[in-house]
Amino acid sequence: MICVESSLFVPIGEQEHLKEFFEVMRDNGKKMQAEDMERLFDYITVLQRDLKDAIEEVDYLRDQIEEMQDQTLKAKFENIQWAVHDSMHNAWDQIKGVKEEFTAQIQNAAAVCKRKGVQALDHALDMTHIQEGLSRLEILLSKSEESMSRRQEKVERAAGELHEVKGHLKNVGNIVRGRETESIGEMDRSKGILAKIEKSMEFCKNLISGMKQNLLRARAHLVHFQLSSRKNEGERVPSTQEIMQELSASANMEFAKPKRTQEVRA
Repeated sequence: MICVESSLFVPIGEQEHLKEFFEVMRDNGKKMQAEDMERLFDYITVLQRDLKDAIEEVDYLRDQIEEMQDQTLKAKFENIQWAVHDSMHNAWDQIKGVKEEFTAQIQNAAAVCKRKGVQALDHALDMTHIQEGLSRLEILLSKSEESMSRRQEKVERAAGELHEVKGHLKNVGNIVRGRETESIGEMDRSKGILAKIEKSMEFCKNLISGMKQNLLRARAHLVHFQLSSRKNEGERVPSTQEIMQELSASANMEFAKPKRTQEVRA
């Protein structure tokens, strides 16, 4: 279980130091950059909320596994649950660090502007660590999504194997009692503990997929902010939508690169 500080989810409008800083940016002809910063903050907050939901679902998954009677199968699922648990908590620590760095940068920039005036604003915000943090989070989420798919396949195989074992055991009982054996029908995946586990993992996978999209939007606004801050007069800055497309294409190319063969464990 994670300990979530209530301040992590406070809207910009209720955080005076952020609100005032963005107003200063707007008043000094930096409306576009202020909007990028606000949107970046919003997407980071949404990512935190989604991660919190994913972690709570993983805790629910642990409770479901505890109810399993088959100890061998239970041990396998416990390993899967802990792997997902660690992945989600690593992502949580990463986004929390990004949020803290963002707030620290705003506070530092506000202090610099008070001492040197608003003309120092362009050099007061250093988004390098935030950019690096978001990139690391993207890697974590991509790996989590990929491994989640593999683990779902393992759950499905285990469910099928358990169904067959139960069918064979039932037929052994029929033979002992002098009854006819029965054909093993298809498994009803809408019922039982394994169905709950499969649904829980699918929920987490869908959350991760949505988080990757919001992360892409956050990175696009960060890049847009950086380009807007550095642009020369008359120079066109790509829209956030265009930047998103470029970032997405770059990520897809990286994902498509052949990986070195290695043993993959749950």
